[in-house]
Amino acid sequence: MPVDLVAMAHDAVDNLRPTLDRAGHALTLDLPGSPLYVDGDPVRLVQMFSNLLNNASKYTDPPGQILLKVDTEGGDARVLVKDNGIGIAAGHLTKIFEMFSQLDHSLTRGQGGLGIGLSLVRSLVELHGGQVVAHSDGEGKGSEFTIRLPVIPAPQVPLSGAPPARAPGDVRNHRILVVDDNEETALSLAMLLHMEGHLTAVAHSGPEAMQVGAKFEPQCVLLDIGMPGENGFDIARKIREQPWGASLALFAITGYGQESDKLKSKRAGFDRHFVKPVDHVQLTEALVDHSTRSAPS
Repeated sequence: MPVDLVAMAHDAVDNLRPTLDRAGHALTLDLPGSPLYVDGDPVRLVQMFSNLLNNASKYTDPPGQILLKVDTEGGDARVLVKDNGIGIAAGHLTKIFEMFSQLDHSLTRGQGGLGIGLSLVRSLVELHGGQVVAHSDGEGKGSEFTIRLPVIPAPQVPLSGAPPARAPGDVRNHRILVVDDNEETALSLAMLLHMEGHLTAVAHSGPEAMQVGAKFEPQCVLLDIGMPGENGFDIARKIREQPWGASLALFAITGYGQESDKLKSKRAGFDRHFVKPVDHVQLTEALVDHSTRSAPS
């Protein structure tokens, strides 16, 4: 649906203003005086802005300077979040968008690394057909994050507040259990799915997955393979033995991507095998496919 990117920027600033004020940062806004439309989801777009602003706030010493700029370039909408914070070493500029990326501990300040929140930003941007890149002149020299999204013409009629009709195979409002021993990873993926309208729950071990699954009765389980104690293959077999797990969608979410690993997944009862970091478009397509195949005829 057509969404005014300028309005989304204002909404994100309103959300983050208390955080920025507590940190003692000065925020400069450079926004167009008229609406700038993209095809997107308002909740996700605000989340993009909010994550980048929150990231800038975390890694900038007070009183810091943060810039939020929205403009157009080459037919794209461009969103720039710039700070004068700790900066990023050249070797980390692409790695920080990976789910498990962490910079040097002296730079992350116990915050768990930059990769979790930025991985979510990248997933959301790509879902909107855009790109996000990072730039920094080095450690201690601040950071810039630039999002590009395709611009669309302004709507010719007033926008309705009614939600769009759902297409066949829409899998929103599904119950999805995310199982991963890395708590930040599990919570990040669950948050992304929740933003898309799913009901989510998380577990961080095999026994917890069985306990939560029995109560939550998920329609899909996203299960890590390499976990301490019972591995994902063993947990998958146990899930398939449960009344609530016999026919649900069971997807492996793992760092193991060899053909032999995929064969083991299939033998253990997995429906699909995804290698981290997960391609969210492919994950969504798999959910739609399983929902369509399992729907009564």
